[in-house]
Amino acid sequence: MAQAAAENGILSITLPKRPKQTHEITVASSTDELPQNDEDSYVLNHPFPGVRPSEFKVVCEDGVLSIAVETNTAHHATRSWKRMRLPVDANVPAAAAAAVNGILTIIIPKHTSEVVSHAPPTRGARLIAVTNGSGNSPTSTA
Repeated sequence: MAQAAAENGILSITLPKRPKQTHEITVASSTDELPQNDEDSYVLNHPFPGVRPSEFKVVCEDGVLSIAVETNTAHHATRSWKRMRLPVDANVPAAAAAAVNGILTIIIPKHTSEVVSHAPPTRGARLIAVTNGSGNSPTSTA
């Protein structure tokens, strides 16, 4: 809940942060576990040769998809990280991923209903005047 306080001519407004919306996508080892690819879905394909499905960490946080890979074997070690902003109509909770033959495929369906932005509606605010306590206005804007 928003709070406001005025003390000694200073207005302090405190607004709570919106909790982050985080969704982890499990990476399967077979494309059989992916949903049917239709034209109402986003399909992402990224090459990651030599990486097993269990070595992926795919997370979407507030509309940003992060793909992290960490491989440690006796012969080589790999670290990779990719981030991308998803379209606002991406239905992340319904997303699925699979890694087969070094190719990571992520299918993210589009929302079927009208998309509602996750950001709260904003209203314009204007600073009318700032006083120094004596009634004089050193700055004013309209």
